[in-house]
Amino acid sequence: MRLNLLIVLFFCFFPYSAFCATDPKIMVVIPEQHVGGSTSNPVGETEIIKSLIQHGYVVVDQKQIARIRDTDKIREIIKGDLKKARELGLEFGADILIVGEASSENAGQVMSGLFTGRARLDARAILTKTGEIIAADGKQASGVDITENFANKKALQSAGGLISDYFIDQFRFKVANRLSTPSANTIAEDSAIFQGPFPKAKYSNPYAVAVIIANKNYISFKKGVPDVDYALNDANAIYRFVNETLGIPEGNIIFLKDATQADLIATFGAEGRPEGKLYNRLQSGKSDVFVYYSGHGAPSLNDGKGYLLPVDADSLLVELNGYSLETLYSNLSKLPRNRLTLVIDACFSGGFAKGTIVRSASSISLRVTQAQQSLDKAIILTATAPLEVASWDEEARHGLFTRFFLEGAMGKSDGGEFGNSDGKISLSELKNYMEKEVTYSARRFYNREQHPQISGRPEQVIAEIR
Repeated sequence: MRLNLLIVLFFCFFPYSAFCATDPKIMVVIPEQHVGGSTSNPVGETEIIKSLIQHGYVVVDQKQIARIRDTDKIREIIKGDLKKARELGLEFGADILIVGEASSENAGQVMSGLFTGRARLDARAILTKTGEIIAADGKQASGVDITENFANKKALQSAGGLISDYFIDQFRFKVANRLSTPSANTIAEDSAIFQGPFPKAKYSNPYAVAVIIANKNYISFKKGVPDVDYALNDANAIYRFVNETLGIPEGNIIFLKDATQADLIATFGAEGRPEGKLYNRLQSGKSDVFVYYSGHGAPSLNDGKGYLLPVDADSLLVELNGYSLETLYSNLSKLPRNRLTLVIDACFSGGFAKGTIVRSASSISLRVTQAQQSLDKAIILTATAPLEVASWDEEARHGLFTRFFLEGAMGKSDGGEFGNSDGKISLSELKNYMEKEVTYSARRFYNREQHPQISGRPEQVIAEIR
């Protein structure tokens, strides 16, 4: 018998607005420093707006933006004030606010009569309904012209085109579900405690790179895994911490929302192949690395080894569709980096704050591995010991572990019974603070044990603040 198999594939390449039930209105504000001075006609901003319109998006009129572009409110939003970002978006009726800054400089002559300009544009996209940062990146470009002024403008135009391509790709795959999220969830995505200014970094860290992962929305993938209610709150606060307190540029922050297994592999690499996006962002010997994960972890049912749980994973098949902690530690050890800080707010016992991750199975012991010990020049903080559950702080609307990590790293561990008030947050100070506060709060409010696991040289400095 001969069987003929006909496979027909239909591909759709329509812009976002062609298939989304709710077209987002987008506001773009990119103040520009052009050859040492600001300009009233920002080229990068104009290029982003033009590209969005070409792809079918509705945008706020640039004439309206002109009157608020060079104001303190915009400067505060650029520095990370998400509350003001939400207010601005609501004021102009925008669903998404793209905000950032651009600059250019002369790069000299390439040949007689031709000048070169260099430009950089850093921006992030904020969902105004929730204050959630849904994408962030930075792009560099160059331009050539017979005048220095137009060479710089061409560079800014190219950088604007690159960043707009990035945002359009992100919106196409990530925005639809967030815009259709019931408004009741908005309350759960507001931090109750990290709304004010963050401590400022004493020094900038231009070569450092951060990866921030917030895995919240598991239920929509229908694999029987519950959501992580406050993962986005945690990630937004960590974003501000690494940018404002650690001095890591926005363009050096890889921000993953609801990461799939493919996202994690693309970022950290596959087993035996560490050359993912993080690897390629680093400058050898110069780059510090900060990695943060908030979401579910799960144990293998075969041997108890731990896995980060992507939002599209089946917890019964984590060996196939999870991301192994052993692979994570191994690949991080192979990065051409300087210092590493790894913070994981997840547990790997099979349980979580409101139930179980692994269906129809009891929690099993996570086998202790030696992967952490192979990480040189590293600080590693994880939320729990094996068999314990990572608690949520319902009042603060954060993970308990993340809340006290941030409070300690931003200064509370540097004084009183924990530190010496020198403005340098050492690992020993932070460890003493977190071991007391997390363990006490979990026992007092949830009647359970939670003991953060913290390793690294005690004298290593987590943050140095003014």
